[in-house]
Order: sequence, then structure tokens, then C-alpha cells
Amino acid sequence: MLFVCTTLCFFSIPSMAFEATETVSTSIESLPNPVEGNQYHKDIVNAWKLVHDDQYSKAFAIADEMTSKIEESFNKKVKQYAFKTEAEFEEFIASDKKTVQRIDWYYTEALRIKAYIYSSNRYFEMALAELNKIDSIAPISAGAKIEKGYIFRSIE
Repeated sequence: MLFVCTTLCFFSIPSMAFEATETVSTSIESLPNPVEGNQYHKDIVNAWKLVHDDQYSKAFAIADEMTSKIEESFNKKVKQYAFKTEAEFEEFIASDKKTVQRIDWYYTEALRIKAYIYSSNRYFEMALAELNKIDSIAPISAGAKIEKGYIFRSIE
């Protein structure tokens, strides 16, 4: 009897562990002086929720609309950059005295949504194009580089 109980208990514990989920959250600084794209936070968060609910077409439509709206605000005379925190932005521009336009970090999140959906549908070239936009505007974004690694590995 003891043997049966320990065997059942032993095998049931690991199976419960595999059913658990883990949530990772990233803190994104709320800026006192909003930057371009700040007004679209809720829409982009909603798009991520739709991705998690496997509603890719709705998520893509929102992300595409938000990126278009933010891109409309781009000052074509200067380079745009996105950073998670004010400190990162200040450190970055201190090394380069050029005038730049700061874009809200959520712009990169909208681009990541589009890249994720393209990649999920195996449209790797289109996903890489979105990730290249992130690399251009958010040079210290590790997330875009990780996504590119996944794609390159998937292509093999």
C-alpha cells in the first residue's frame, strides 16, 4: 500500500509542474513628458493580449495601425530612437550630439507583435524586416536580436 502511494505521488508531482505557467513582466518607465506614441500604450497592450488569445489577425491589425500612426509623427529631418527609460536615452544621446526624436518604447512592441505573427506564419523575411526596424530605432533592444536568432535557427 505504501509503495502504491509513493509511486502515485512521485509521478503526479512532476506532471503538475508541467501544467504551470510562468509570467515575465518588463517594467517600462512612464515618462513625465510623454514622447511620440505614448498615447497608444493601451492599444498595443491589447494587441499583445490578442496574440496570447491566438487572435492574430485582430492583433496584427491593431499593431499595424499603431505603427502607422506613430510613424506619421516622425520628424523626417532627424533620426528616431526608442528607449525603455529616460536614463538609457540620456546616456545614448550624450555620446552623440545629433538632434534626435524620441519615440515611445511601445512602438517597438507593436513592431515585435507584427514580427511575431509573421514568424509564426513562417513569413520570415517579413518578420526580419520588422525586427530590422526595431534594431534601427532601438539599438540596445535585446528582444529583437533574440527574435532574429530564433528565425535564423528556424530557417536551417
